[in-house]
Amino acid sequence: MPNTASSTASTLVCSRAQYRDLRLQWIHSRERKRVRFPERQGREESKRCFGQGLSALEASKKIDFGPYGGWKAPARLFINVERAYREFRNEATDAPWDRAKIFDAVLAVAKAKGIEVEF
Repeated sequence: MPNTASSTASTLVCSRAQYRDLRLQWIHSRERKRVRFPERQGREESKRCFGQGLSALEASKKIDFGPYGGWKAPARLFINVERAYREFRNEATDAPWDRAKIFDAVLAVAKAKGIEVEF
């Protein structure tokens, strides 16, 4: 089979390797969209809080997440801000997380936002 993908109006023909690569690209593009900060406003708020010297935890408690504020997942709120802060500090966003610190921060954000946490 040739190494190039060909297509017609309704059919795409490619090798298994090409399919796998295309699928991985699609998954990663979806992951990037999901991992990225939920809204431009929230990211701008994170940048503003970062500029004011607030910690990611303080910013997470303060930022209005708009439609995402109703999430019942405080970890997503804090981790999105922390990931943005890592970018602002020019650190690797995929560096290992201090799980105990993250857990404490998530609980603090949940308490500040009035989100009930279940174990």
